[in-house]
Amino acid sequence: MAATKQSKQKPRSRQAKPRTTNPGERGGRGGTAPAAAAPRPAGGPTVPSDPAHAAKGTAPGDTAKTPPKAARAATDAHRKAGAKPAPARAVKGRKLSGLDAAAQVLAATGRPMTTTEVMAQIEAKGLWTTKGATPKATIYAAIIREIAAKGRASRFKKTGRGTFTATTA
Repeated sequence: MAATKQSKQKPRSRQAKPRTTNPGERGGRGGTAPAAAAPRPAGGPTVPSDPAHAAKGTAPGDTAKTPPKAARAATDAHRKAGAKPAPARAVKGRKLSGLDAAAQVLAATGRPMTTTEVMAQIEAKGLWTTKGATPKATIYAAIIREIAAKGRASRFKKTGRGTFTATTA
C-alpha cells in the first residue's frame, strides 16, 4: 500500500491580479499620478471685495487679532521676573483637581516625595479620586507639565529622579 502525500498548498491555477493604486496613493505599481492642486494666489494681502471691509483694511474672513507688541513684551517680562507660584486652590463646594491636591500634600509635608507617596496621602485624606488605572502616572505627568509650562512660577520643583517638592511661596 503506497500512500501518496497530498500537498497542502493551493493549486497554482489562479493568477495573481495586478495591484493598482488609487490616484492619491504614492508608490506602488500602476495607477495614475495625483491630480495637480489648484494654483495659489501670489503672496501679499488679499483684496477685499466688500466696501465695508475695504474701509477697515481687512479681508471678509479676518477675525483673529494679535495683541500689540508692547502688551506681549510686558507679559514676557512678567514671566521672566519670577512671579510667585500660585497657591493651591481651595474653592468651597468644588472638589480639588489632582494637581491641586498634590500641591496641597507636598506643601503640608515640606519634604520631597515620589508620586506614589503623594497619591497615598491624597487617597488617605480623600482629597481627590479618579477612575483611571494609573493615578500616580497622571499626577506625575501633570506636575511635569506645570513645571515645563510655568518654570520658576510653578508650585512644584523636581528634586531628584521621580521626586518632587513644593516651592516656597
